[in-house]
Amino acid sequence: MSTIYINNLNEKVSANTLKRELQHLLKPYNVIDIHVKKTLRKKGQAFVSFKNENIDNIIRKLNNHVLLNKSIRVTHAKQNSYELLDQITIDSRIQVKKHKFFNTPSSMLILNDYNEDTISKDQILEVFDRFEGYLELRVIKNKKIVFIDFEKKEFAASCLNDVSLDDMQRIGGKLSFAKQ
Repeated sequence: MSTIYINNLNEKVSANTLKRELQHLLKPYNVIDIHVKKTLRKKGQAFVSFKNENIDNIIRKLNNHVLLNKSIRVTHAKQNSYELLDQITIDSRIQVKKHKFFNTPSSMLILNDYNEDTISKDQILEVFDRFEGYLELRVIKNKKIVFIDFEKKEFAASCLNDVSLDDMQRIGGKLSFAKQ
């Protein structure tokens, strides 16, 4: 991700018009975000972030380009856009939380979206009752969900790791730890 700084933009037009004109001008490039300032002190400035573009060529092409009756100046930004960096870190934090939430070991496994039309409870039982610590199997047909209970977290984790790919393909669905 790279960011350029554009200044000497026409201050008399609205921020929305300026952003629209910049979007039109930068259409051929891989633009992620255009941030135009509205405050009096920062009017006439914009930050444009690109995804994996060679911004040196963009700067060369756009420097002194006339936009809305003013010759614009384009340079490298000193830093990447804070908003994009914040968004990236927020997205990665959300992914980590989701990963931890859905992969937190518990003594119960959940099987979602199994083939309820072709697979019976006995066939599912056949797959899971051979694992150490198995307690019971509960099927909720309306929602295509099966809960598989074990004595301890360790037994459930062992089952999740050791269940064969062939068995899972036959049953269908997604097997993971259930939320506690």
